[in-house]
Amino acid sequence: MIISARRSPFVNFFLLVWMVGWSIGEIEIAGKLLSHQAETPDAFMVFWAFGWTLGGLLAVFIYLYNMKGREIVRISDTELIRTRQFVWFSRSKKYATERITHLRLTDIDPSALEMGAGMEFWGLSGGSITFDYGPGIEKFGLGIDEGEASQIIAAIKTRFENL
Repeated sequence: MIISARRSPFVNFFLLVWMVGWSIGEIEIAGKLLSHQAETPDAFMVFWAFGWTLGGLLAVFIYLYNMKGREIVRISDTELIRTRQFVWFSRSKKYATERITHLRLTDIDPSALEMGAGMEFWGLSGGSITFDYGPGIEKFGLGIDEGEASQIIAAIKTRFENL
């Protein structure tokens, strides 16, 4: 199954506005670092510019993933493969179906203390479908709602009784 990334108008609008401010800051800091007024750039300014640039690149990636990204889930008798794909970037994870248990809907509100909760807001982690895998918990179905997730779970459980 192919699931488009969650398209959040709020997140996308916020990121567009943020990137305008980020661009202004990037141009300003680049101008200061490249100016010939100082012999050597201030170490703090270089460190800050590096962090500022990484933050901006992350924002661009999140925006573009929310617009064009997708999640591909393949299930066979022996494995479940979840691939998160975006143009030139692809990341897959394989799970042995014999170790998958308790396939279910994800709780609606992730705990603020949960490791991936911050990235769930931005649409980069988590999902509407959860399963136990060994001692851990895994999720997929980033761009689907509870109704779609229920239908997918029912279809998976019909075809793969061990899940």
